[in-house]
Amino acid sequence: MALMYVTLTLYTIVKSSVLIWTFFFGVVLGIETFRWTTFSSVVGICFGLALAVAASTDVSMIGIVMVLGASGMSGIRWAMTQKLMVDDEQSTNIFVNVYRFIPSSAVSMLVVACIIDAKPFVESEFVHEASVVDMLTFLIFSCAGGGIAFVLITTEVQLVGLLSSLSLGVLGQVKEVIQIVLAMIVFHDRLNFINFSGIVIAMVAIGFYKKFKSDEMTEHEVAYQSIKQVEMDLNGVFDNEFGLDDSDDGL
Repeated sequence: MALMYVTLTLYTIVKSSVLIWTFFFGVVLGIETFRWTTFSSVVGICFGLALAVAASTDVSMIGIVMVLGASGMSGIRWAMTQKLMVDDEQSTNIFVNVYRFIPSSAVSMLVVACIIDAKPFVESEFVHEASVVDMLTFLIFSCAGGGIAFVLITTEVQLVGLLSSLSLGVLGQVKEVIQIVLAMIVFHDRLNFINFSGIVIAMVAIGFYKKFKSDEMTEHEVAYQSIKQVEMDLNGVFDNEFGLDDSDDGL
């Protein structure tokens, strides 16, 4: 709906702020630790994408507010999805997790759709003049679209469980970079120096984020192995201190 008020270029620029929202809500909910390295990577990705699609465009405050609102809602949705997985063991199952939030999402979307689209749909020629074949085609495509959307949502929830909500957001921004590059190849879009610099900045920032996350995972693995080793050492000391060995099994 925001595309009715802003261009696709401006939409892409503002929508990239979803990373900042995801990081902010992740820190607020306690599922992300604030690190300047992570924050710098997030800002670098957003800034790079903004440069990559930078162009003169008309600005509509209504459209910008709508895109910012959508970005904020997207950020808090994925942050809360990860928070649910952390707090509720059952929600680590992707279908249980989806069951938790899909009903409220469906109801809220239905309310918005009824307010905006109900009257135009009822008054449209499709409702009054569509044949049975048209109706069946409409139902088939609607069900197919819903099925694809369900598969995509469950895949994204699984990625949140395996990685994090912020990492999912970074992967989403990789899609934007690929989209810009494909536009150059397929549609022969011309990029100026600023656009090209933006792509480079975004890719470098994504690379830095990947490196920081890899280092963080390595530190966690080392810490986990150290804890396990300490537990084994303590168990060995306990067994030796109290004479608990295999020779006492017959007593």
